[in-house]
Amino acid sequence: MRERHDALGKDLLVTALHDLGTVERGVESGATTQRIDVLFRPDAAHHRERIARGLLGALVDDRECHLEPFRNTPPIPAVRNCVRRLWNQHHVRSLEAERASPHLPLPLARALVISPGIPLGAIEAFSLRPAPAHPPGVYRSSDPFGLWIVAAAELPETRDTLCLRLLGRGETFRRAVDTLQTLPPAAWEHRLLTILVQWRCVITEQPTLTDEDREFMEATQ
Repeated sequence: MRERHDALGKDLLVTALHDLGTVERGVESGATTQRIDVLFRPDAAHHRERIARGLLGALVDDRECHLEPFRNTPPIPAVRNCVRRLWNQHHVRSLEAERASPHLPLPLARALVISPGIPLGAIEAFSLRPAPAHPPGVYRSSDPFGLWIVAAAELPETRDTLCLRLLGRGETFRRAVDTLQTLPPAAWEHRLLTILVQWRCVITEQPTLTDEDREFMEATQ
């Protein structure tokens, strides 16, 4: 089921970031039917460690982030929902902050959409541009809007992008898994390998396998 693979993506993100700040899953955005997949708040004491985690660490280093991994390349309405959750939460928290400190505006968090493919429709609809100082595959809006998109299939195949490429599909995912297994024993990324092994066990126990299940099992053989 797709929900199973969506949960895998969230597990990988939580595992990659849990020691660098505060990570929460399924956080209410302010509207009862809208939940943020993974909410990350960076801890200032772990700046160096975040930067050492590569592209993912750099993207979440300077502000609170809504991490929204997608199993399939999201259409415009799905990305719009991520922006809606971002702004709903900002509105609710701004009202709370205003009562406590009327003269201190609340900074806008970042909605970081992670897509296996290149969501051309959303990139055009939201006027996103390649993000300066980041590799190909990273797109951003203006700061006041708060939307960033990472297209895993477009990222260069380097260790810095490995964690995000594990959220890709097809050849992108398979090559990321191959790279993961070649890293030295002390590499922090081995915690991600543990998650993949755990999910292999989960999928093995399923009475029937979907195409996505078989794709995952083949890539992680």
